[in-house]
Amino acid sequence: MLYGKIPKGKRLPQDYILENTLNFKKGPEAEHPCPKPLNLIMRLIDTFSLDDEIILDPFLGSGTTLVATKILGRKAIGIEISERYCKISVDRLKQDILDFT
Repeated sequence: MLYGKIPKGKRLPQDYILENTLNFKKGPEAEHPCPKPLNLIMRLIDTFSLDDEIILDPFLGSGTTLVATKILGRKAIGIEISERYCKISVDRLKQDILDFT
């Protein structure tokens, strides 16, 4: 779920975002039953927040939101009740992000 308004100067090209959410992941996130696609989360963060805002993910799961904010150079807070999923998130965040641009 996403909450908020689109900041001034940003917009979506249409009213919906179509994304394949099937789990074919091979990394640590494969241990979570429903990891979200990184590209989708990055697009949502970029569209619905400004660079200096803090992103809150109260249902961290496999940590996709925090990985996306790390790639985008943003700040984030993640909350997760399951210790197992916290470990998955930590393992993912330990991985280096390579900039191929």
